[in-house]
Amino acid sequence: MKKKILIIIAAFALAASAAGCGQVKDTTENTQTAQTEKNEQTKTDVSGNYADGASKNVDMDKVDGVDLDSESDKADSSATLEESAVSIEDAKVVDYEGKRLVIVSYKFTNKSNSDQSFTALMKSEAYQDGLSISNAIGDFNIEGFEPASTAEIIAPGKTITVQEAFLLVNDAPVEVVVQEFHSQSGVNVTKTFNLQ
Repeated sequence: MKKKILIIIAAFALAASAAGCGQVKDTTENTQTAQTEKNEQTKTDVSGNYADGASKNVDMDKVDGVDLDSESDKADSSATLEESAVSIEDAKVVDYEGKRLVIVSYKFTNKSNSDQSFTALMKSEAYQDGLSISNAIGDFNIEGFEPASTAEIIAPGKTITVQEAFLLVNDAPVEVVVQEFHSQSGVNVTKTFNLQ
């Protein structure tokens, strides 16, 4: 009789542990499925969806700032490169939360054979007195300025206007230089804006 009871208890324990393992497996599968869905959503978010249509908010006329003049040759400030066409258009100085920014607009055409953004293809820099000045990065509340426009992914052949801002360090002219990241030719597009 004792043997039968021990066998029944052992069988019950075995069945309970097997059922518990199944429960853990289901939970693990549910967790893995949820994580996979979260990863897919993150890929979608990182792929540029946050910037879809951002260039529609670009409007230098609405930016409340001082228009900058340029004496640069138009031929130097625009070019058709290997995977893009770009021109440096306008610039305005804006005082924002105690900082002086120069907001620059570019006309950008994707000439590659795949969907791309300005930031994926182009490297842009600004200089004062021959020294590089920093990009102004942040959550700006400036009407007509849309920094996410540089991350908007566009189809081959499409053209958009994009903007970015740099932190000014003094009143010296600002030289803006743009080139393709993977350019074989090393061609730069440049434009100098006078602050005075």
